[in-house]
Amino acid sequence: MSPFSIAKGVESLTNRLSALSLINEDKIRGMAREIKLQGKKINSLEEAVKKGKADLQWVNFERDKLLEGRHAFDNERKTWASERSNFEKELEEIKLARDKSVDAAQVFEGELTLVKAEVERLQADLHAVKMDALKKFMQGFDAAKSQVNLLHADIDLEGIGYFKEIVDGELVDPPEDD
Repeated sequence: MSPFSIAKGVESLTNRLSALSLINEDKIRGMAREIKLQGKKINSLEEAVKKGKADLQWVNFERDKLLEGRHAFDNERKTWASERSNFEKELEEIKLARDKSVDAAQVFEGELTLVKAEVERLQADLHAVKMDALKKFMQGFDAAKSQVNLLHADIDLEGIGYFKEIVDGELVDPPEDD
């Protein structure tokens, strides 16, 4: 296998890893937006419950004031009992919606953990492929150097290095990265 084909393979793996990472980031952003939207809905519903509780307290106060008239009290009590039932039903619906949001968040956390593990595995695989490609490149370079030395024993190959560059007709070490 030539160094060029190995480099192409590494490049292909890098491109695939980048694409997978972008897809996963898009999924994570989408899920985060959905959780945020659900949180806003829950907050809105909690405010409605608070308002409903405040209204219920006011109703109870008014009901106590109406105890003077038995007939009016009975009619008012039936009305507010119905209202309370509606609020309790609404509260149950709100609790169910909250529980669904919590379940969705837990599923999201599980999926996020799996995605992170997959990214780590892919990064480890990429590193292993890079190390293997470097090893094969170095073996190929050493083999080529040995062959040239065998065919042309009179040529001094000591100055040849893996990463040397030709600058103005001379072999030089590449500049170091900062």
